[in-house]
Amino acid sequence: MTRPHDDEPAERETDALSPRERQVASLVARGLTNREIAAELVIAERTADTQVSNVLSKLGLRTRAQIAAWATEQDRVLRVWMPPGLESSVGTTST
Repeated sequence: MTRPHDDEPAERETDALSPRERQVASLVARGLTNREIAAELVIAERTADTQVSNVLSKLGLRTRAQIAAWATEQDRVLRVWMPPGLESSVGTTST
C-alpha cells in the first residue's frame, strides 16, 4: 500500500542516500553536468554518472530535473527546522 503523495520529491527519504549522493544531488540541483560534478568532487566522470544514476534509482526518480526539485525541497525543509544562527552554515565546509 502506498501513500497518496509517495511520488512527491519532498516525500522521499534523505536517509536513502549516502552523504556523497546527497552532495551529488545538490550539484545536480545547481545545474552541473556530470563532467562538472566530476571536476568539483575530483572524481572520474563515469563515477559522477554512476552517482547520479544511484540517486535517481534510490529516490525512484527519472530525470535530473526531479533530482533538482527534490534537493531544493530538502534544503528548504532543512532551513525551516534549523535553529536560528545556524542557517549560514548550511552547505558550507570548514577548512
